[in-house]
Amino acid sequence: MAKDMTAEIDRNVVDPSLREWILPNFTTTTDNDTIVCSIVMMATMKKYNKYLFTTECGLPRITIEGEKRDWENILGRLEKLKQYGLETIAWYHLLVPVISHFVKSFDDPHGSENLEFWSKVCDENGFGSGHDYLAGWLTAFCAFDEEGKWIGHPLTDEGSSLSDMATLSAAEFFSKHADVTQRSAGESRSFDTKTRVGLVLGGASYHRIHSGSIPHGYAEVNVVINDNGTLIPSMMIAGHVGAQIHSSEDKELSSTGERDTVQPASGWWIFTTLPEEKTREVRKKWWFE
Repeated sequence: MAKDMTAEIDRNVVDPSLREWILPNFTTTTDNDTIVCSIVMMATMKKYNKYLFTTECGLPRITIEGEKRDWENILGRLEKLKQYGLETIAWYHLLVPVISHFVKSFDDPHGSENLEFWSKVCDENGFGSGHDYLAGWLTAFCAFDEEGKWIGHPLTDEGSSLSDMATLSAAEFFSKHADVTQRSAGESRSFDTKTRVGLVLGGASYHRIHSGSIPHGYAEVNVVINDNGTLIPSMMIAGHVGAQIHSSEDKELSSTGERDTVQPASGWWIFTTLPEEKTREVRKKWWFE
């Protein structure tokens, strides 16, 4: 950012050689040296300039791991969701367009339809950012909260049987069984639903969800470990717990090719838990200290 800004300064000063004269260009010069001097140059000229940086969003590159047949396998498994009720049928319709596009990405990765799809991960308009909510197809993976409660569009069975609902197309299902004009359980009350035009993909209507209501990507379960007769209350946690940072080593992707790739990280833990009275004692201590 600083180096780009000094280039802008260079275009707006009387002496166009000023930047080249100020910035270091020696055999020992590192990228850090150039950044330091660029910021100092900006500070020196701040009396005459105002500096504004505008952020942009977007994904320069996507890597879908596995083979096409793996994602076709996942797509086929989604059918079973239709057996479990109204909410899982709705979830089925949200997931199918997304996974279908994953499959298509293998055939035409640079096609306009594929690029349009990946531009709407978080926002229905594409290339949007800065909101405190998700409104793209990513909300297909935020359909239930940690307690298993549905947080998508409000649903009603309208007296239809499970078998009848399972035969509907996505467009028919959401038209008959979902109220897309009403606020979802995970949506902020401050948002005006009357002016909303939500994302529709493959006939499915995707809900908005406030960033504070995004469900955890991991699950936890209490277990008891029997250590030679000693019972130890414990807990197991597993799921998507963070992100891994990798280096693509591709300088076309980033200036250095280092630490420029983000990948979801899965993990698990098992640990002993404190008795309830001890837990309250520790929480009380943290609260007051």
